[in-house]
Amino acid sequence: MSNVISDSVSKLSAITDQTPIDWDAFDSVLKGLEDINAYDEHYEETILSEFIMDGDFYKRGVILADIVRHFLSCGYDVSANNGLNGGLALHALCWSSYDQYILDAAKVLMNAGAPVNYRTRDDDPNDKPAGLLGSISWKLAGAWMADKDFAFANTLEAYCAIAEANIAGKDYNSIDNYFACIGKPLTSVSAINVGGKSALYDEGAISVYSEPLIMWFGDKPLVISCYTDFVMNPVYADDKKDSLSDVTTVFSSLIGATLQEVQYIGTTICYFGFSNGKRLFFASRDIGDRKRVGTFDIRADSKKVDVDQLHIECLCAINGRTFANTVTEYSEDAIALFCGDAVYLLYLRPGTADRHQFGICPCTKALLSEYTRQYPLQRPKKTTWIYDQSNLSAVRLDFPDGHLYMAATEYYEIEIQLSDKIYNPLEYSVLPRNEGKHIEFLKRKDG
Repeated sequence: MSNVISDSVSKLSAITDQTPIDWDAFDSVLKGLEDINAYDEHYEETILSEFIMDGDFYKRGVILADIVRHFLSCGYDVSANNGLNGGLALHALCWSSYDQYILDAAKVLMNAGAPVNYRTRDDDPNDKPAGLLGSISWKLAGAWMADKDFAFANTLEAYCAIAEANIAGKDYNSIDNYFACIGKPLTSVSAINVGGKSALYDEGAISVYSEPLIMWFGDKPLVISCYTDFVMNPVYADDKKDSLSDVTTVFSSLIGATLQEVQYIGTTICYFGFSNGKRLFFASRDIGDRKRVGTFDIRADSKKVDVDQLHIECLCAINGRTFANTVTEYSEDAIALFCGDAVYLLYLRPGTADRHQFGICPCTKALLSEYTRQYPLQRPKKTTWIYDQSNLSAVRLDFPDGHLYMAATEYYEIEIQLSDKIYNPLEYSVLPRNEGKHIEFLKRKDG
């Protein structure tokens, strides 16, 4: 049976690799199959689930929904094999294209009756099957923490919301990725009431929310969680409509402006860029008992930072990470640069195929409450900003007892190393491992 499936997938892949796609030839392959609903029990796959997994749709998932429609029109039955025909296809989408189009394909499958709850051979017969939510949860942690693919992580958050709405009998077709809000003006903002009070409150220089916010971009409600993830979710907004308060005045400087950019600086901090030159920073903070709150601040999008004028006093990273005493190369999502009363975040932006570039933006200390793990060397004698062509790609800080390097590499993290030697970090895809020295971290005194 697996040969039938693999041969079919090879033929279909050859067709979809061409531009434009010959859909008549695609349908001809499907209609020529003896059984389009063939199921391989040993490998637990169907023709569609295997094609979604192995059809090479990485970053071209725009064709996935059409592929599913053609399968359905040619007789593919999502309810066949106890629902595994549909369930395995929904499962496979988590691993297929790594873009928002998996949501369109999932909705086509669900609208055809594909079950979100299905039982695989790995499920304990005495327990409730994990189903699609189990597949998404497994992939979600890796997208956030390991791959640092925050756009795809948010797509999976939307996929999870779609699955939950499907189970609840709600309109899952209305749920989408945050991309659906880009290019639209902010019209109002709602907060959830808890115990008769808004879950949004001021805390000195920043605002804090203990329940999700809802930012309305026209008729599209973007749900802002306390974990700094975002889903355009009308189902959630409708469920909470009787417990919402209008907090639009808090965001008055953004009302009417168009959302242009969502830029993650790290797993727990990002900003929204608006057409009026404002940036809305979001950060997440641990408050104990496995609970988090969200924080935000609105700042003017200042002109390009003059890095040569920065007088760095100390460098800090987010807490909660530990290193063995044998480690000599370190990596961070972002680095906070404390410069007197000012603070800046150094983070990664997409660059060339083999090297990312640094972005640097002003921030506020209040938003960086979790940036307390301090690199021990303070007040460098000299700071050298190193450019790859015109892109800031590395920094060298000179101290009396060594040189601290920070480099933007292809591995989606800022690589950091303390060394006795001066070298050009741009000559290496990773910092040279034989140069590093162990670092003992400090706790930021004002953290």
